[in-house]
Amino acid sequence: MEKLIPDKGYYLFKSCMLGLEYPGAEESVRFIYKKLNLDFFDDPRQSCCSGMGINLDLVSPLITTVLAARNFTLANQSNHPYMTTLCSTCYGVLKESCEWIEKDIKLKNKVEEILQKANLNFRMEYMKPENVFHAIEIFYKWRDKISELVKLDFSGIKIATHHGCHFFKLFPDQVKGDPENLTIMDELVKSVGADLIVWYPEKNSCCGSGFRHRIMKTELANNAGFDKLKSVKNAGAEILVNMCPMCHFQFDRYEKIYEQLKNKELGLIHLNIAQLIALALGADPYKIVGIQTHSIKVEPLLKKLDILIKNK
Repeated sequence: MEKLIPDKGYYLFKSCMLGLEYPGAEESVRFIYKKLNLDFFDDPRQSCCSGMGINLDLVSPLITTVLAARNFTLANQSNHPYMTTLCSTCYGVLKESCEWIEKDIKLKNKVEEILQKANLNFRMEYMKPENVFHAIEIFYKWRDKISELVKLDFSGIKIATHHGCHFFKLFPDQVKGDPENLTIMDELVKSVGADLIVWYPEKNSCCGSGFRHRIMKTELANNAGFDKLKSVKNAGAEILVNMCPMCHFQFDRYEKIYEQLKNKELGLIHLNIAQLIALALGADPYKIVGIQTHSIKVEPLLKKLDILIKNK
């Protein structure tokens, strides 16, 4: 059964890493929401989820829960109670914070005390894990309308997907379909007319980042990332589409490093799913999609799309 996704009241939950590394992906979400005429609120007061800090044991659960409670309060007070995250880690942290505060009365009381000092009237009913969605779930709800709005035909472009473990492994019962064979992003790729690589052997494998691994177990992270991209390449894909800032960073920033370490050319292009959809709906590649921030050049894709258009 699919999750019940609301029609309106979306609170755009921005990602600190996505905004820093790939701001075009964030701008692409805004572009898509506007194209779909969706009711959403982009709140300048929203704060970081602290996901990076808590996963590296630098931030306490109290701080994370306080931040989550503050953001949920702001969302509800703006009449946009449905969090739509751009990051899989934000997605997980917000949901987990709801569970922590529900189970721990001392934590709840402390959070209320802190927010009262900040003049925020917090209510427990604001903290609903079922009100947290990833942006791709919103895109999926409106996939038929996305197909109708497509301006740039991706037919002939071979695309594979990487869903990311913080989306489907943390909450497998809250995503569409079998978490061992997730298809929600695959169907979005098909909605823009691309040629989907349905399966490749490493499809459910981690990007290799794992927060700490890239820093503390570099060889392990590099091997995992390389194995993933080699599998994608061997399956015939030209583009790997992701939905997570950390995965995007691991693939796009490190592909050239993998090629040097393993003496093998990969030659893949990496896009966030929002960037792919925004491009298909006619967004400017630089001003909106922000391809200039990528380490792997996206211009070869633009040239190929132009050739395909001219040949039709």
